[in-house]
Amino acid sequence: MVFNFLKNKAEGANEWITSNMARYSSVEDAEAIVSVMGGISLIDGNFSDAERQKMYKSFSVHPVLKQHSPKDLQAKFIEIEDAFGIDESVGEAQVLKEVNDVLRKMGSSPDRERFLAIVRMGVAAARSDGDIGDKERALLSKVASLGGVQLSEVGL
Repeated sequence: MVFNFLKNKAEGANEWITSNMARYSSVEDAEAIVSVMGGISLIDGNFSDAERQKMYKSFSVHPVLKQHSPKDLQAKFIEIEDAFGIDESVGEAQVLKEVNDVLRKMGSSPDRERFLAIVRMGVAAARSDGDIGDKERALLSKVASLGGVQLSEVGL
């Protein structure tokens, strides 16, 4: 029952992203999505090789990410992973920098739906193991607040 609920939520997010894909296909958006997904996956300190392979697979099936070079996206993920390897705060700062880069490129009137798409992918990454931990929720909150979004707007 919980699995079906999560599956339906993920399918709904995927349909929404697919229908809005043209708006979110820039390299910066893809790098921000990878950074947020990676940061959320790494923040709790429990990241297995199986999770890495699942992350890499998403690069070839996600409607926005599959438009970009998997090698480039993997390099961005490794950059985030290396930052977390130095220190959790360094990794977190790198994730927030990537999100800020997208917001800066959006200009003085950021596209709220475009930003929400990035946050939603972070939520999907956090839900992938069935449980959103305190550190994941805190990082999601920081990411969301950069664009003036409340976590309640993305189902948390």
